[in-house]
Amino acid sequence: MPDSLVFHTDHGRIVRGGGGIRPDMFVTPDTFTTAERAFIRMLGNKVPVYWDARAGYALELKAAGKLTDPNFTVSDAMVDEVLRRLRARGVTVSDSTAAGARHYIAQQLGYEAARYVFSRQVEFRRQLNDDRQIQQALALARKAKSPADLLSLVTVTPAPPHN
Repeated sequence: MPDSLVFHTDHGRIVRGGGGIRPDMFVTPDTFTTAERAFIRMLGNKVPVYWDARAGYALELKAAGKLTDPNFTVSDAMVDEVLRRLRARGVTVSDSTAAGARHYIAQQLGYEAARYVFSRQVEFRRQLNDDRQIQQALALARKAKSPADLLSLVTVTPAPPHN
């Protein structure tokens, strides 16, 4: 079916021929920052060493009983410890690369520690709280009084033409 065909949904939204469904509201997904990509590139084939350092620390946090609240905050000291362990295993991480990756490391350590200390459900909730698309959908759903009201709240922000 050619893309030049134009259809309209029951609510008047334009749907161009034959393609998939595009959302009425497009929320840009999270992507790695340039600095986070630099950290991942820098790890190269040492990614498993990073995973092991992070997992080992998360397991130590569990064994020591240091995390008692599922909504814990990953501190700067915790990120420093992951970086220290990574460097102790022979991975060279420049201070500037480490500085750019701190948020990423904290987020990943938070997920891992939440899973080991509490449960996969706690890890999943933590991930949902960090998901910009989910949070946007929940904010709209909280404002809506009905499904029709929810649709009326959506400001049509179409996805880029070829996503």
